[in-house]
Amino acid sequence: MIFTFYFVLWLYQSQIEPFTSPDQAIFERVKSQATQIETHDWGVYVGEIAKLYIGSPYQAHTLEQAGAEQLVVNLHAFDCTTFMDTVLATAISAQSDPFNADSFRQSLKRIRYRDGQLSGYLSRLHYLSDWSYEAQRLGFVTNVTPQLGGVLRNKKINFISQHPQSYPALKGIDSLHTIKMIEDEINQREIWFLPKDRVAAIDSDLKNGDIIALTSSVTGLDVAHVGFCYRQNGFAHLLHASLKAKQVLISAQSLPQYLNENDSFDGIMVFRPRAVGKTNSAKLNVNRGKH
Repeated sequence: MIFTFYFVLWLYQSQIEPFTSPDQAIFERVKSQATQIETHDWGVYVGEIAKLYIGSPYQAHTLEQAGAEQLVVNLHAFDCTTFMDTVLATAISAQSDPFNADSFRQSLKRIRYRDGQLSGYLSRLHYLSDWSYEAQRLGFVTNVTPQLGGVLRNKKINFISQHPQSYPALKGIDSLHTIKMIEDEINQREIWFLPKDRVAAIDSDLKNGDIIALTSSVTGLDVAHVGFCYRQNGFAHLLHASLKAKQVLISAQSLPQYLNENDSFDGIMVFRPRAVGKTNSAKLNVNRGKH
């Protein structure tokens, strides 16, 4: 019995990478600043949390580690996806009591993995459209793309299974078969997007903290980039981890301009964050019925 307990404890801990000293310092800074944000609007709160990471360097492939899949916690460098899930995990865990490293890690795991369960590489939600489906199911976000005038997307999603050489962790027939099954499930769902020539018309309907997924024009791929809406001077901009700028920043261009300058984007999906769990601050009293 004792052996079983310690084995389970070891297995649990082996799946979670501890904070490094630099990340611990970043976490304490963000934790302190998060408690100072005064708003009653959950989306605004998420947007302000995202701003706390501005200036962090861009780093690609931060989740691709050798060996067994682990919950990678990296607060000092981001790609666009890890920036998005780190911001959400920060906002959600900030409503926990206590708000600490463990509650952050548990929130991050719930956001990043299917059903919040880390059970290997394929339990990670690799496609943004798959991630958003799970996030809606768990109550993290609401898909507002249809209400903004979005249209159904007629596109087969199969990029990963068609390019297995780009994913070293996909070794063996079983893994490839599983990812094809996941893609088949995605392709059976309704996927809404807003073509980029319609984005300017709905700019005023985009809110701070909205998750903006930039849809891809590449065959088989659903989304090429992701960030948050942040309004400046009356227009929506993209708060994101930028490959080009090599850091987290707010785009100088408005969102429509940013889209139009890149042919690899053909539109957007918009997911509005929802308050999750019990809030621990009188400064944040989010009405869950209004998103």
